[in-house]
Amino acid sequence: MPFRMPRRDAPDHPERMTLPPAPGLVSALLVLLVLAVAGAGALGLAGLTPVRPRPPSLPAAGLLAEEVAAGSAAALSLPPATRPPVPLAAALRHQPPLAPRETFGFLPYWTLPSLPTADLQGLTTVAYFGVGIDGAGQAVESGPGWTAYRSAALAQVVSEVHRAGGRVVLTLSCFSQAALDELTTDPAAQATLAATAVHLVAAAGLDGVNLDLEGTGSADRAGLVQLVATVASAVHHVDPAWQVTVDTYGSSATDPGGFFDVPALARVADALVVMAYDMQDPRFPGPTAPLDGPGETDQAVLAQYLAAIPANQVIMGLPLFAVAWPTTGPEAGAAASGPPTYLTDLAVPRQQVYWDPTTQTPWAVIGAGNAVDQIWFDDQASLAAKARAALTAGVRGVALWALGMASPAAEQAAVTGRSTEPLPPPGPRLGTPEPPLVPIAPRAPGPPAAPPTPASPGPSSSTATAGSSASSSTGSSGGSSTGSSSAPPASSEPGRASTAGQSTGGPSGSSIPSVGSSGSGTSEGSSGGGPSSLSGGALVGSGAGLLSGGASP
Repeated sequence: MPFRMPRRDAPDHPERMTLPPAPGLVSALLVLLVLAVAGAGALGLAGLTPVRPRPPSLPAAGLLAEEVAAGSAAALSLPPATRPPVPLAAALRHQPPLAPRETFGFLPYWTLPSLPTADLQGLTTVAYFGVGIDGAGQAVESGPGWTAYRSAALAQVVSEVHRAGGRVVLTLSCFSQAALDELTTDPAAQATLAATAVHLVAAAGLDGVNLDLEGTGSADRAGLVQLVATVASAVHHVDPAWQVTVDTYGSSATDPGGFFDVPALARVADALVVMAYDMQDPRFPGPTAPLDGPGETDQAVLAQYLAAIPANQVIMGLPLFAVAWPTTGPEAGAAASGPPTYLTDLAVPRQQVYWDPTTQTPWAVIGAGNAVDQIWFDDQASLAAKARAALTAGVRGVALWALGMASPAAEQAAVTGRSTEPLPPPGPRLGTPEPPLVPIAPRAPGPPAAPPTPASPGPSSSTATAGSSASSSTGSSGGSSTGSSSAPPASSEPGRASTAGQSTGGPSGSSIPSVGSSGSGTSEGSSGGGPSSLSGGALVGSGAGLLSGGASP
């Protein structure tokens, strides 16, 4: 679930295939350099577009292109492992491959060299991203992803996660359409990939695979299902407790002509990780993963997936990156005056931050007059709101793309559904006066509430949730997001329900909690943020696999 998932199932509209933040490149040349070094490149790099040089107004560090370049160089220098990691906890060896509540974190090779132990807390599964595969089903045994896979640093992470009762899986990635065509049509390549997956998992002491195979069109649709079935059969034959998950696009559940056949894949994989981000129109600054509002939203994606497959096979991806646009003003809805730039959430300046109650996301403003940058990102409040929405809908859990790109506090808000930060003030919109900026004072968290016993996810909860979510999210619209003048050109993406105008940003009549629009208070409790009793323990059911961090190999 990798970094930012671009909408690659819209091949007729390349302008929608904007660079997902993995990496957000400084230039097309740097992209090619990173890809050449990394083999398959960072997850979601198909359909890259050039990104403008660093504007003077943006922070001095934190652009994803630069983070990936620096992290790749560091990964290439990592010493190899000299001993195997601590094995999986005995209590998990005969358990199902997935925890009752999954908290899934992607660990890319470029953040591995500097990842704080705190970033592992609360996770039931860590997915190391990753090792590339070619069209013959063989691993790309070169570049920083491969070097980091064989490193002592990854072995240490595996030991820490295993000691804390969690799992570590290997992401195998491929973004070459030609290679995917070969993999999905050649039985020999499929058998080779299955053997490669088993070997790589066993050799590093890991606990399964995550398949990040991102293509376009429908030609490979049936073959991809057969490919995943072949890999899953081999992996589960060796160890039934090993995981097999597949990363899919947010639009795939309702796209019969897209690359992923969601119902068929759910029948052969343990779960699907939904890349529910990069939904923004590149011409207009806005959130990469709006919870609600017009156009594509996380709420709509949830409803569509729950109508297609059992809830306990859905893991909702959440973004830990930001997108900056040059604009002519600070107002939401202002048109971009240049291409977007991707940053880590850690790099976002927080001096002037506003809250959009419609989409339930924040944005920061840098500069003044007609020369400003808007940076749309996710903070504790927006991540907690997304997590609560997903868990209220009854899905298996959430996934973070990617570890090391946000503060541990923001990552924990995504894991637990709880935020300790007050909401920023509502921001200006085109045609309305700009409200005064209200400084945001730090606020200490209150005493935690006792976590409730979560309902077991399953097909029955999926059916009920899908019905209610679909009616509240899409029942009144049925229209396409391309109907608005601000929408991108028509593509294979299905229409999204519009709930604009609701002061809380939540759907009318929906049980999915929303964040209040007031600038005071935190993102839950009296501010309308949803249940105040969610905690990390509740997310993982019995608590098995909840990481405490701090262990060493």
